[in-house]
Amino acid sequence: MSTRMKRFSLHSILRLLVAAISIPLLTGLFVLFTTGEAAAHASHPALQYVALGDSLPFGYQPDNDFTHGYASDLFQTLQTKQGYGTFANFSCSDDTTATFINGDPTQSNSQRGCLVPEVQTSSQLSVAKAYLQVHASDIGLVTLQIGIDDFLNSGAINLTNCQVDPAIFNAQLTTVDTNLTQTILPQLKQALSAAPKHQAKLVLVDYFNPLQQLCPNTTAYINTLNQHLKQDAHGYAAFVGINHLFTTQNLCQLTWICNDLPPTLGDIHPRDEGYALIADTIYNRIFCHREIED
Repeated sequence: MSTRMKRFSLHSILRLLVAAISIPLLTGLFVLFTTGEAAAHASHPALQYVALGDSLPFGYQPDNDFTHGYASDLFQTLQTKQGYGTFANFSCSDDTTATFINGDPTQSNSQRGCLVPEVQTSSQLSVAKAYLQVHASDIGLVTLQIGIDDFLNSGAINLTNCQVDPAIFNAQLTTVDTNLTQTILPQLKQALSAAPKHQAKLVLVDYFNPLQQLCPNTTAYINTLNQHLKQDAHGYAAFVGINHLFTTQNLCQLTWICNDLPPTLGDIHPRDEGYALIADTIYNRIFCHREIED
């Protein structure tokens, strides 16, 4: 552990480990980008990219820059290299697999914030299904990253002392597996089948461990989660692993975790460089067939 890393309190760092989870509510922000010129010169409508999940596909950064996340970076590459014309990001910070399916009708989670107001008052799954069904013939790529908040919100990982409760962790692991394989992935796949000859690629993305230096005991658990996500994707979606991208050597460069001052103090989210690396990895894995196993 570097000297700089030792200076952080677990409380300050781990308050944002709810990372896949905590951001202010962004009321009224709807991320939907269209390039009319690309569509005008094409013989058919330009393809669309849809991003789903938690604060990572949301693109959260603690300096309030929400425009350089991996989904927006990936869309720019898709525009340039694949001629994509439209990008819709329905992601919500703090979404678990349960709130992804059901939303938060009682608004019990004040940390849940969605890029699209319609999703904020319902659920990602319901809005995404309706959108995919209508646009199925034009969708080229759908990415999904969901599941880490099931563990962070449940006490499976104690955010003050790095302790992991194996019983709670295993119970939440079963919940994630069930929600993904019985509801989320099948329903997304079915929505895309509204266009029999659709060309959409459905992709499930796993997680990196921002606490691999501070809480090395969490590494085995993040690895277990990622193994389950890879198994859950089988038969429904392609799988992209990003865990190998973030190491003890580059965490300070790729994330905000080494920052000393508020509001970025000890934040586990990627910086621009980290998000760009995730975007490149997804693109290369799906469109260039380059795969690196974690």
